[in-house]
Amino acid sequence: MGTLIINAEGIILGRVASQAAKLALEGNNVAVVNCGKALVTGTKENVINTFKDKRKRGSVANGPFIPRRPGMFVRRVIRGMLPFKKARGREAYKRISCYAGNPEIKGETVKVRGAVQHVSRRTDYGQVDKICRALGAK
Repeated sequence: MGTLIINAEGIILGRVASQAAKLALEGNNVAVVNCGKALVTGTKENVINTFKDKRKRGSVANGPFIPRRPGMFVRRVIRGMLPFKKARGREAYKRISCYAGNPEIKGETVKVRGAVQHVSRRTDYGQVDKICRALGAK
């Protein structure tokens, strides 16, 4: 099968991740582009503090390992929506690739179901780029 492309720009990260996980479990190759522009609900300070607290837990050797690059950050979120400890979930995880920008990829563009761009009711969002910069990305 060809590659299915999901554009995460301006869409809530959880909705993108659940859609990508579902498509990967069905056997499709999935590429998520513009990962840095995905949104996380909550105030900017609250979201950043939550992820900083997650990084402080544990140790350098034993984790939890929260990536600092936007593409890897989104891939980790998608991993949380897969049955990763089973062979089916690990195979699906291998079919997912995430990019911070918008590379030249040939494939079919997929719209995320249930995703509303720039949700009007809430005005507080944390952007994945800003979260990653707060965690130490360059």
